[in-house]
Amino acid sequence: MTTYPCVPGHEIIGRVVKTGKDATQFSAGQCVGVGCFVNSCGTCASCTRGGRENYCEHGFSMTYGSVDLDGKTPTFGGTRSR
Repeated sequence: MTTYPCVPGHEIIGRVVKTGKDATQFSAGQCVGVGCFVNSCGTCASCTRGGRENYCEHGFSMTYGSVDLDGKTPTFGGTRSR
């Protein structure tokens, strides 16, 4: 069920190379880290209580071996984005 390439793990760090025009939280050159979850709805009661995204009422995306909330983009762990 794993989509390759995949680097299992959730303690991923890296440096932002480029951001999109709507980016507000990160900038090029900044050191960043990724936790176990890479996405959740951000609006349900669990998400807004802080630190409870794993109970997201609409589902969440894991760092690897999961599918993003768009329902089609697989997550690859710490692989280098292309």
